[in-house]
Amino acid sequence: MTDENGNMIPEQEAIHSPFLPFIKIQLVALSFAKTLHFITVYEDLGFFVIMVQRSFIDLIPFIMSYLFFQCFWATVFAVLKVEIDGEVASAVGLGYFGSLFLMVWRNSTGKLGLQSYSGLNAMPKSALLYVNIELIWFAYFAQIIFMLVIMLNFIIAIIDQTYVAVNKNRNIFVYMNKAELNEEYY
Repeated sequence: MTDENGNMIPEQEAIHSPFLPFIKIQLVALSFAKTLHFITVYEDLGFFVIMVQRSFIDLIPFIMSYLFFQCFWATVFAVLKVEIDGEVASAVGLGYFGSLFLMVWRNSTGKLGLQSYSGLNAMPKSALLYVNIELIWFAYFAQIIFMLVIMLNFIIAIIDQTYVAVNKNRNIFVYMNKAELNEEYY
């Protein structure tokens, strides 16, 4: 490409699309999917590819419920007026609820951070203040037990169930994929 004076413009400067990062991500995802498609022909690797594909499909309901409970716990902490953790507060552009969501996400995946309520301590001492602080700690421990212990064990159970189902039909999947590639070729 050239500019109005006839000078060559480097290719990186010539492309001005806001969708370019999304197109690159889509290209990588499609390349990965096509590579997986060709790997399924090999008897040793085809089983694992089908296992990954079926795991993604089986995990969709789990991911939806996981995100629902993430929003639930973030809402609970927003109602209780929990302050944002120092590490999460450095994230720019999330807002209060987004920061709470990120804080709950980190707690749910094992990066535990204690709840902060120093702003509540500045308020006049009353029974409601102490009840609020106790509710913050109760919600914190309930969220940790539910999200970290129960939900992460659910994901292990889902993947194990998928493994058993795919392993039971291992040879069928291998021959089905070989026949599919033969049909595409001929």
